[in-house]
This record gives sequence, C-alpha cells and structure tokens, in this order.
Amino acid sequence: MEPFNLRAGNAVYTVALKKQNPLSVTVSHYGDRYTMEKDFFGEWSTSSANKSLDSETVLKIGKFVDDRIQNS
Repeated sequence: MEPFNLRAGNAVYTVALKKQNPLSVTVSHYGDRYTMEKDFFGEWSTSSANKSLDSETVLKIGKFVDDRIQNS
C-alpha cells in the first residue's frame, strides 16, 4: 500500500503502511507521528505513548485503511 493523504474533519493526515502482520500504519499530521495498530478483534487503536488521536479520528482512518486494503 502506497502512502496516501486522508481528510478527517478539518485535518489532513498522511497514512503509510508500517507492518502487514499484525496490521500497523504510521499516521503523520503537522509533524506529529502516530502509530495505529489493528488488534486481534479487528479494532484500531493508537499506541503512541506521548500523544494520541481522538477515537473518532482513529475509527475514520482505520475504516479507510481497511477499505483501501480490501480493494487493492
């Protein structure tokens, strides 16, 4: 999966695949970096220690990544 830009609300995020198994992506926003991972139950979460994305944004980005992988 190539890196792509995604608009969620008023913000634009750059999303890039980090690992395929377990599924993990890196999300960049204004110089901040977040790691999002999909757990055993299919739920997306952030694992960044100092900062985190709000749950609504995590769900939007996760759904978009799932759709993009499924359609590729």
